[in-house]
Amino acid sequence: TPGTPPVAGQRGFGFAWVTGEPLTFMNWNGGEPNDSGGEDAVHLTGGAGVWNDQNAGVTAGETDSPLAGIAEFDLNLASAAPATGTQGFNYREVKSTGTISSVATAEALLAGTGVLSSVSGIATVANQLDSGGDGHFGNNDAFLLGGDNYATEYTGKVYIPTAGDWTFGTNSDDGSFLQVGDQIKIDDVLSGAHDNFMTFNFAEAGFYDIRAVFFEAGGGAEFELFAAQGALGAFDGSFRLVGDTANGGLLVLTDVAVTPEPATLAVWSMLGVALAGFGYYRTRRKQ
Repeated sequence: TPGTPPVAGQRGFGFAWVTGEPLTFMNWNGGEPNDSGGEDAVHLTGGAGVWNDQNAGVTAGETDSPLAGIAEFDLNLASAAPATGTQGFNYREVKSTGTISSVATAEALLAGTGVLSSVSGIATVANQLDSGGDGHFGNNDAFLLGGDNYATEYTGKVYIPTAGDWTFGTNSDDGSFLQVGDQIKIDDVLSGAHDNFMTFNFAEAGFYDIRAVFFEAGGGAEFELFAAQGALGAFDGSFRLVGDTANGGLLVLTDVAVTPEPATLAVWSMLGVALAGFGYYRTRRKQ
C-alpha cells in the first residue's frame, strides 16, 4: 500500500533509507507508479533521483530487470583497526627550572613555563622507572632526563575494541593525569609508588584520543599505565600495559584517520545491462 511501511512477511520489511528519510517517503516520477505489467518494485532513475515502479523479479513471479545497485549491510562488528599507522605514544619529557609538585605545575611546565630542557620521541608503552619502588610490570624504560622536578606526556589514539566498561589504572611516584576521549582520571598526590584506578564507559568501539601526564617532584620516580575490560577496583592479572599488543594490551597509534560508519559494508553491483536511465537501489537491512 503506497505510504504504508511493509510489515513482517511482506517484501521490504526491515529495510530503511540510509540517508534517514522515513520509510513512508515518496518521490515518484511524473505518471508513476503506473503498474505497467504488474510492477511491484521501485527504483531510482536518472540524475534526479525520482522513483519509477519496476518488475520485482522471478522470486515474486515477475520478470527480472537487472539494474545497477548499491546494497549496504550492517555487519554488527567493531570497526577494524587500520592496517597502517605508527604504533605507540607521542612522548615528551620536560625538566623544570623550578619545583613540580602537582598536576597544575606539571601542565604549566608542559605548556612552556620554566623549561630547563626537553626531549621527545615515540614510546611503545608507559612503563618507566628511575629509582625507588617499582610498579607491576618489569622491563622498564628509563626516563630520558630523570632526576627531580620534571613531567612526561603521552598522547595518541587508543583503540577500544568493545563498548562498555574499561578500567584504566596508573602506578606512579609521584602523581598523574589521564584523559581518554572526554573522560578524565586525576591522581594529584605526592607519594611513593601507588595504584590509582578509574572505570571509563565507552558507548561504542573505536579509536579515542588518549593523553597521560606524569610528574616527579623528588626522590623515587616511576610510572605505569595499564587497562583491563570491566569495572575493577584493584590490580589483578587481567591488566595489561596500554600499547603492549604483543601481550594483549590495547592498541595505541600516534595518530589515525577515523573512517565514518566503519561497521557497514557497501556492495556495488553492475549487472551489465544498458538502461535508458541510470537506476540504483540503496538500502540497509536493520538487524
